[in-house]
Amino acid sequence: MGHAVKLRCPYCRGTFENAKRSRCPRCGKHVRVPGKLREDAAERTQRRRKSARRPGLTTTPARGLGGGRSSLTISAILAVFLVLGGLLIRSTNPSGAAAPVDWRPAHAQDELNVLAKALELYKEDCGHYPPVEDGLLALVRDPGTWGWEGPYVTLMRPDPWGERYQYSVTNKTVILFCAGIDGRVGTADDITPTPLPEP
Repeated sequence: MGHAVKLRCPYCRGTFENAKRSRCPRCGKHVRVPGKLREDAAERTQRRRKSARRPGLTTTPARGLGGGRSSLTISAILAVFLVLGGLLIRSTNPSGAAAPVDWRPAHAQDELNVLAKALELYKEDCGHYPPVEDGLLALVRDPGTWGWEGPYVTLMRPDPWGERYQYSVTNKTVILFCAGIDGRVGTADDITPTPLPEP
């Protein structure tokens, strides 16, 4: 070559004059030489063979974020997320599945059935149903009534909507019900206990 050209190593930033072998004398790494200053083909081939024998080295150039592989990888990741999202939605709400049934009316009726039986036991022991002023709490703790041998239920809870179970006695007939989801007495969603079988 006619003139010595100084090259700058992109790794250690050291400068050196171009030689046939474009290796930085400071850090020992290969430096890419532009145009006519590059090594001849034979030397490049020899260098590749040597580097291929060294473990941990690769001759495949790294692709940047703008390369084709990164866009393909992002597309693959998005596709995986879409598939997983579809499976999750399908598992929580399968297509064609009926809407979940409200458990509260059946639960309220079960509790009303228990209370109705407890009221009958109270009547057998005391000779009458609990007075309205004592209410259903008379099934849990002794109101001072003669013959009381309870508790007939261990816990008095509100209905599934957080309201009291309705209780009254008219002409020695028990009126026991739940106001249902609307919380209003006398509407179509009122719940009553299952009638007890005749003795």
